[in-house]
Amino acid sequence: MQQVNSNDRDIALVGMACRFPGAEDVESWWHNLINGVESLVRVDNEQLDSADAGYIPVAAPVAGDISRFDAGFFGLSAREALLMDPQHRLFLECAWHALENAGVTPGELDDTGLFAGCSSSDYLRQAQGSALLDKLNPSPFERQIASDKDYLTSRVAWHLGIGGPVCNVQAACATSLVAVYEAVHALRSGRCNMAMAGACTLRLPQHEGYFAQQGMVFSTDGHCRPFSADASGTVFGSGVGIVVLKRLSDAQAAGDDIIAVIKGVAMNNDGARKVSFTTTSLHGQQRLLRQAMDDARLAPEDFRAVEAHGTGTLAGDPIEFEALNGVFRERTTHRAFCAIGAVKANVGHLETCAGIAGLIKAALQIKHGWLTPQINFDSPNPEMALADSPFEFLCSAQRWDRDDPRNAIGVSAFGIGGTNAHVVLARPPKTPQMRAAIAPLATVVPISAQSEQAWHRLVKRYQQRPCGENDERLAWSAQSGRKSLRYRGTLHIGEQGVLSMKESMVDTGKGRLSVVFQFPGQGSQFIGMASELMAQDATFKTLMNDKLQILQTQAALDLSPLFTGQAAPETINNTALTQPALIAVEIAVAELLKHYGVEPDWVVGHSLGEIAAAWAAGVFSAQDALVFAARRGHLMAGLQPGAMLAVELSAQQAQPWLGDRLSLAAENSENGCVLSGPVAAIRACEGQMRDRGVRCKVLSVSHAFHSALMDPILDELASIAPPPRESTSKVRYVSALLATEVAPAALDARYWSRHAREPVDYHRALQHLPRRGKTLFIEVGPGSTLTALVAQLKSAGTVTAVRTLPRRDEAQSETAVWIQALQKIWRASVNVNWRRLWQQPPSRIALPMYPFDPAQWWLGERDMQGPEAGRTSTTADKPDPQMARIWRIWGDVTGVNPDSNHCDFFDAGGQSLMALRLMALLEQEFGRSVGMADFLKRPTPWGIKQQLDQAGAFEQESH
Repeated sequence: MQQVNSNDRDIALVGMACRFPGAEDVESWWHNLINGVESLVRVDNEQLDSADAGYIPVAAPVAGDISRFDAGFFGLSAREALLMDPQHRLFLECAWHALENAGVTPGELDDTGLFAGCSSSDYLRQAQGSALLDKLNPSPFERQIASDKDYLTSRVAWHLGIGGPVCNVQAACATSLVAVYEAVHALRSGRCNMAMAGACTLRLPQHEGYFAQQGMVFSTDGHCRPFSADASGTVFGSGVGIVVLKRLSDAQAAGDDIIAVIKGVAMNNDGARKVSFTTTSLHGQQRLLRQAMDDARLAPEDFRAVEAHGTGTLAGDPIEFEALNGVFRERTTHRAFCAIGAVKANVGHLETCAGIAGLIKAALQIKHGWLTPQINFDSPNPEMALADSPFEFLCSAQRWDRDDPRNAIGVSAFGIGGTNAHVVLARPPKTPQMRAAIAPLATVVPISAQSEQAWHRLVKRYQQRPCGENDERLAWSAQSGRKSLRYRGTLHIGEQGVLSMKESMVDTGKGRLSVVFQFPGQGSQFIGMASELMAQDATFKTLMNDKLQILQTQAALDLSPLFTGQAAPETINNTALTQPALIAVEIAVAELLKHYGVEPDWVVGHSLGEIAAAWAAGVFSAQDALVFAARRGHLMAGLQPGAMLAVELSAQQAQPWLGDRLSLAAENSENGCVLSGPVAAIRACEGQMRDRGVRCKVLSVSHAFHSALMDPILDELASIAPPPRESTSKVRYVSALLATEVAPAALDARYWSRHAREPVDYHRALQHLPRRGKTLFIEVGPGSTLTALVAQLKSAGTVTAVRTLPRRDEAQSETAVWIQALQKIWRASVNVNWRRLWQQPPSRIALPMYPFDPAQWWLGERDMQGPEAGRTSTTADKPDPQMARIWRIWGDVTGVNPDSNHCDFFDAGGQSLMALRLMALLEQEFGRSVGMADFLKRPTPWGIKQQLDQAGAFEQESH
């Protein structure tokens, strides 16, 4: 358990989400409240109407279609989606939105708690007799985990990766505020560092009226009128609401957008001191209010409003008012300074969700600095002594000035049976607006979604924001507070704050991405390379300075003038300086990529770049690689000068030019290679090639690498090569010398001797790297030569090539190239750690909610089967009688038919338990078993048929 400072009692409300009657989100909820909207609807019933005694055709349904749910987003199969209690489904989507609103990425939330509850589910009972439910035929255990309220929080924790204290809370109408109480104490005690609290109630069917009797809890006129003289009861409705909480000090340190602060909480039970089980207790409520006020360490004069339970019953409202009045009067004689109201007038009684509806209302009043009007109130209940009380009722919205010393709102919820809860909210402390340190990616807004349609809808929501408002905060919040999903693209913030799309959206697809770091060789270097990135990125500057310090202390080389631009232009072609400088840059850029979360699976180097590749594979330490490059460069610098010529010929076509004076130095592509030799020989060759119309170019090097001119140093080169370390790295090394993958032990002294003399076979090395599935090639160092070579690959999969630093004399700045690289890497499906790009990030702002892509999933009268149900097969996949039986069993298990004979069971939402059931039903149907191991190799209808055929199932039928 984490030790928490005893003074760290204040809890920050940093995120929230809801769906209430008439409101699909927090913004529309506030719009309805501030405008005094009553979100009750009249319903039509053909069998009942107002002529029936006591029937009230009024309901308070939750906004939106509750039969719709984005099952695919959460990885649920059709069967699971159909059977799952709609309360669980709604709560799950709302929980995702609450975390988004808080700037928290779902996933590894081991220090997060979840406290919530829901009403008893009537979904499966009402679906009895449904043809689809009969087809699914769920077992009693399956029914239980799909719809019992005990599994609400466990379900959400499973999908969102919540690993802290997770438990259901059940306290009738007080459930959601009791959940907040538990969350606050979990944070105060250090049981978690973040907590979610909320509840959900869905009344089924949604659009159905009720029968009312005078003096009972149901309203006789279809309106809820809390504390009003003409109150006649309440109208029950549906809703879901969730808040995200942190300790105030943690939220401030993280730069969170703090909506309100919970100063105090209390929870108790009436006990036996009341007339009956269902009545309320004055004594119990007064004890509760005293406890909450003491816990908040506030006086009555600190309160600007109280959000009461306020059911609109003639008996209950006066008792609640008397409890409030009595406790306030114990501590103050002031009058009419605290507004009192109840949100049930707007949306009815939301049962388990009632308290959180009031809490979110109170938080919004604090956030916006306005008090909302109390609707359905004409004159006070005559049993309340309002005139001499501290309270007032506001029949119109009222401004709440920031300098008003009354900064708190109390929220009450009372459950039938006597469980009471009260939460005290207050305005957050003023925090100075600190100027953020501008990050290189402060104009980049990454946007991702789980479907193409959802991505475009989300982009539209972003673009609808006011231009130029909180640009840096928008970029930071989008980079650090959203989970990276399948469909990815970026928006860019222009000078006027306008969001524009420069690159199209990319579908990263399924399956794992292979990342290849490719390290360029000599010839890509230039004076001042990486200097702008050093100036922009403090981490990279530190990494580079470490490398330069190693070279200065271990090899007596001061290379800093190469990076400050103070070196003479010809210096960069001094191979004694070029080689260690290039390796220093490549290792530092690779370390920077790793720092931002980009890890290689494979590495390959071109010529000199193999030294950096050996470091990346764990064969050399950084010091070994740098010192080896420095000594290697020094040895080569003492050799006879030479030249190298890149020619647009294949290695075979270049053979006539090779001989004692000219060597093949590199084979880079099918029609590109490099020749190496003495300066005069290269010049003569260049002239001959140009005469014959062969395109060629002399490279910026000082020596004839990979030629006979290297022979004098080969033995000494072997003697200075560091011995390969026994690497524990999982990174795989592809040798450009041998054009194959090699083990670390192969990179011995002899290897590095051959490496300097023999040709680079980069073309075949690239062929050896993974080219099926998804592969990302990252050129780690200056230039784009290797990126261009990858672009020429004929690949069966998706290949993306990215460069990290510009070419010599390129118009684009290093910063621009680097920013583009990180975006392309992220768009390729690598989850970049954007947070580390900000030295001093700004505070967060709330981002547009994720637009789920819901489909109909409903049992019962509507019998919605989801988008996949009933899909007909293509002509090619039209099942034969045996395949038809397999399809039927598949559909019985998953809830939907496969979309083809080659549909993958697990891609279609199948799970291990469902696979076991599939195996059992297949054996029952065909009299032959299919082994699980065999099924996993080919988990498709076609694979099942093949396995059954091999088991002899169809031979038996043919006889």
